[in-house]
Amino acid sequence: MPLYSGSGTWLTLPATWAGSGFSWYNWDGTFTSPTHLTVTSTALDLGAKKWIYPTTTINTLNTDSSSTIVITYATSDDDITYTTGQAPSAFNTRYLKTEIDILISNGYEGLSSLVTEAHFDTKTVNYNALDTTTLGGSTSARTIDLSTNFSNIFSASVTPSASSSDKIASKISNDTPSTFAFSVFDLDSYGKVDIDSTINLTVSGFPALETITSTGQVRIIQ
Repeated sequence: MPLYSGSGTWLTLPATWAGSGFSWYNWDGTFTSPTHLTVTSTALDLGAKKWIYPTTTINTLNTDSSSTIVITYATSDDDITYTTGQAPSAFNTRYLKTEIDILISNGYEGLSSLVTEAHFDTKTVNYNALDTTTLGGSTSARTIDLSTNFSNIFSASVTPSASSSDKIASKISNDTPSTFAFSVFDLDSYGKVDIDSTINLTVSGFPALETITSTGQVRIIQ
């Protein structure tokens, strides 16, 4: 959108806006609503392709509390071709970029700092004395939503609880956190019969993440 339209050159540009009384150099930085301020960081090189999860904190020069901040990530194995617009999660990648999109409703806006850290530490959660009859699915595949605790699952084990006399083994059939599924086998039937039982479930993986759109933060769900 041109700031000035008409004949002439910059040397003959009028000193003020027609009818406004403001000098050209006195633009106050207020954006027309809605306006997007977008920033993509330089690539973070992890040295090799590996599993990580990111956290991000940004600081803005925001004068309007109704502005919203969306943080996504771009990943690449070669620093040439990137998969962009990915929601915060666990990534198996070498290169990581942070993408910021600030929807400005009114007032001033700017980005004063952007810090993204790549983490490798796993967390472990024990679900003790878990009655599998209270879970979704059937005995052939009991399901439980673990997405409030995990963004990625690396290992899981099932053991009988102290109150159970069942002799069991288990099989993990789906390690996606939101649709995690497993089955329990009765060893007295040589592992041929799926059963329900009271168990202890131990899960390890990367923690779940959340985005705070009002302040511009991706953080671990506590």
